[in-house]
Amino acid sequence: MQQMKALAVNEHPFLAAIAAALEPPRQEPAPDGLTAQQAHAYAGMLEFCRGQTDAALMVLEGFAGVGKSHVVGKLVADLQAERVIGVAAPTNKAVKVLASNLRKFGVVRFGNKRPRGSRFDRDEWDGQGGKVCVGTLHSFLGLQMQERDDGTQQITQKRDSTIHDLDVLVVDEASMVGTDMFKLLLRVRRDCLILFVGDPAQLPPVEKAGVGMSPVFSHVERQARLTEVVRQAQGNPMIALSMVIRRFIEAEQRMTMADIMAAIPRDATAIGAFSMRPEEIAGWAVSEIREGRDCRVLAFRNATVEFFNRAVHEALYGPVPDGRTPFDVGEPVIVHSACDADKVAENMVRLIDGVEVSTPVTDPTQLHTSQELTIKRIERDVRHRYYPDVPERPSLRADLLYLDDGDDNEIMVHVAHDPDLVARLVSELFTQANDLKRRANDEMNPKLKEGLLTDSKGASGRAWAMKNAFAPIRHAYAITVHKSQGSTFDTALVDYRDLNRMVEAYQFNRALYVACTRASQFLAICA
Repeated sequence: MQQMKALAVNEHPFLAAIAAALEPPRQEPAPDGLTAQQAHAYAGMLEFCRGQTDAALMVLEGFAGVGKSHVVGKLVADLQAERVIGVAAPTNKAVKVLASNLRKFGVVRFGNKRPRGSRFDRDEWDGQGGKVCVGTLHSFLGLQMQERDDGTQQITQKRDSTIHDLDVLVVDEASMVGTDMFKLLLRVRRDCLILFVGDPAQLPPVEKAGVGMSPVFSHVERQARLTEVVRQAQGNPMIALSMVIRRFIEAEQRMTMADIMAAIPRDATAIGAFSMRPEEIAGWAVSEIREGRDCRVLAFRNATVEFFNRAVHEALYGPVPDGRTPFDVGEPVIVHSACDADKVAENMVRLIDGVEVSTPVTDPTQLHTSQELTIKRIERDVRHRYYPDVPERPSLRADLLYLDDGDDNEIMVHVAHDPDLVARLVSELFTQANDLKRRANDEMNPKLKEGLLTDSKGASGRAWAMKNAFAPIRHAYAITVHKSQGSTFDTALVDYRDLNRMVEAYQFNRALYVACTRASQFLAICA
């Protein structure tokens, strides 16, 4: 590992920007703990949330370090006695961060996403008078993943939205709100006012090719902007670096490693640029984890993420033996894509041949994409109850993982020993289903057509059943930058070489910005 030599500031074309970022102007707080700029934005949002304007939508824009969370926390706390407020984020992890931040401002009683009484019966909200509720944006909208016969998935509305029960909905991480989600919010809000909060320099939503920034920043007329770095973030070299990256975003110019080195102070201890091989990055992550720090390697490609996860796991637990999954008790894991699971409701103890045997009683649940959990215990080499060994099909052995979701819930999932085999079998079934459907479309005989369609649906159902039976769980030592958005870690190790594979400067600069604003204690940019 070798630390790269930084360029002198006066050698760099963005001299003024870098100097301003490293020494931002000091902002004196107002008596209520807000800076003058924050107080101005707060006043505009308060007026909006009280319905004293003609606007139905408003957006609070702000880059890293300007105090968006502080202003929003104060706003929700001050309004909780007079308004029914929903606070939404794109992921469950981001929701937990939101709830933790609101508690710091005195919001301690949270209601359900739907009042028990009518919209105007405020005392019936959760039966306790709680007037603030938090949740994912999907849960407020009643959205779930729906399985298609061809093996793809689509987001559909499985139940009524609860947004119309609210006076105000605050949508955090609004840069991730895509066009379809934005249109749906407009359609279901009725009289609810929606306040979007986001960073326009972050990555846009993952949508169709060519889609740029979230419509939140271009289609909402009433806006408040925070541009001044607050006192708590002043002197933070990671915030300083993010301000320089913004300049490259605005100039539509790709940021190079030389640019990064020029933006890092020579005496910085919380940030650095390093020349490292991938194996050295993995070794650094292992050291951080052993020291008890929450560390993530951030990369662009899934293949790179898988390499780091495998390397870190083997360094911590040794090579993975044949005939088992690469997981051990205590490891953090992440859900690669939404899947079915079982939540343990209670453990029933029975006497079998004089021996007490504990059997879990479960309820069906669903794990969400990018949800993070921790492994509590593992039952090795089990047969899935729906897939006993049969001669005509390869054995589908699995490990049964018991996971902690962070909310005192125990979640059970089966993870296949050979996920590639499961994927191949699932693919074969979907191919069979699609072939039968094509034959049905070409068939003129009504009875034969009906039979082919029935067989097609049967093959598709078997494919989905097998796919849902085995959870797509991955290690969480490394994740893609896209999936890291909205999260914060003690240490972030950024694989610049992998990020640099992004072709477009628009995406690359924003990915770099997101990656460099994930760390709370130390940031390493490795190339």
